[in-house]
Amino acid sequence: MKINHNLSAVVANNKLHQNEDVVANSMERLASGIRINHAKDDPAGMAISNRMTTQIDGVDRASQNSSDAAAMIETADGALGEVTEIIQRMRELSVQAANDTNALSDREAIRKEIAELKKEIDRMSRDTEFNTKGLLDGTLDNRFYPTKSINDPGTGCYVADMTRISVSDYVTAGDYTMKIKTATQTVLEGSGTFGIDPTSTTKIGEANAGTINVNGFVIEINADDTEASAYLKICDGMEKAEVQFDVDSTNKTTLRSQFYGSQHTISVVTSNPNLAALIGQIETDPSDPNHGNVTAGNDATVIPDSTSAFGDKNTSYTADGNHITIHQPGGFEIDFLANAQLSSTAESEITLHVTTMGAMQVQIGANENQTTHIRIPRLDLETLYLDDLDVTTVNGADRAIGKLDYALNKVSSVRAKIGAYENRLDHAVASLDQSSENLTKAFSDLADVDMAEEMTKYTQYNVLVQASTSVLAQANDLPESVLQLLQ
Repeated sequence: MKINHNLSAVVANNKLHQNEDVVANSMERLASGIRINHAKDDPAGMAISNRMTTQIDGVDRASQNSSDAAAMIETADGALGEVTEIIQRMRELSVQAANDTNALSDREAIRKEIAELKKEIDRMSRDTEFNTKGLLDGTLDNRFYPTKSINDPGTGCYVADMTRISVSDYVTAGDYTMKIKTATQTVLEGSGTFGIDPTSTTKIGEANAGTINVNGFVIEINADDTEASAYLKICDGMEKAEVQFDVDSTNKTTLRSQFYGSQHTISVVTSNPNLAALIGQIETDPSDPNHGNVTAGNDATVIPDSTSAFGDKNTSYTADGNHITIHQPGGFEIDFLANAQLSSTAESEITLHVTTMGAMQVQIGANENQTTHIRIPRLDLETLYLDDLDVTTVNGADRAIGKLDYALNKVSSVRAKIGAYENRLDHAVASLDQSSENLTKAFSDLADVDMAEEMTKYTQYNVLVQASTSVLAQANDLPESVLQLLQ
């Protein structure tokens, strides 16, 4: 028996400390509800739980990002809904103006309403915002850079060789080179001598009376009209029919179309040969190349360069004057207005540099590169080709209907695209929320403490602590038995 080293007490004390450590750790888990409070508790589990925490937080933030983007798109769609209503109203007014029962004052009243509606389209394009970001002014669209190679003789500055540019989502970044010959205006000149004196009070007379039909607009020349009043009627009628009418110093008549494109014509038909002679023989005469129905110009021509970003795919184009749309299979489309200062007699080479910069990037995932891009093109009077809308003439009103149909189709196309964006984002939100739920469950399984199991463990070791304490007390009493040997 030894008294210097009470080994029984040492053993009991060691076990007491071990049991107390277990009880302390168990109490920490029960108090925090977390199984891994320190890296020593489960080193691998700690690393996994940290990564899962990062992922859960990122998924939750990405869900909110997607919701914010969807709200932005709803704002844009609401504005475009009003633009659609405005265009529908303008089209209704154009149909009304195209009816020749309207007097000039009626068309002027229609023009005033359309002018105000046009201003509202531009205002909505300029002022529609979300969190200070412009939505319809091109802020959220890709950037396009045409070569600037045309010198404007009016200002001496170089100007863009193409404007009003829009490209579809299927046009990849790159340099698109093409040769363009822009539309031209054809001049129709009457070869006869203008037989009406603009200052004369002489009446036209019954033998010379009749009608002049200019591009569908009828000018009534009565027998009681003086030559001066008949001249004013002709000038006024030509203007309403959108044909420039000039009489030069030698009394030679000249007609010019105000428009580009092969669909526009100058057609002058008189009902009386005598009247035709008085106005300079500008009636329909198929045998004379200077008379009759003459096209007012050709549509622009385009030759895409297959060695540029166009490649050797099946590339085609359509042109309405200088308004050009280039197509390729699969949704590829480049739409622009060629500058009228491009050579009309020779092909000019121009390049459009397309980038992917500018579109809004939405972080729809928790990790790097998990993004999507949202493009909303500029939608104003220029890009919708409504800036030169004119309903003060029958032909102008009729042509306005076609322009408004184009504008309506373009706005509807953009609304369909952003509607698709919104549907995608709604699904992204639902998917992210489900991912967050599943990740949270997995994290809970890994990091959360099982309270029932831990309470059982705590109770077990708490009893052991009490038992160890009792045994230690008894072990400390053992050396006293040595005293009996000394008696």
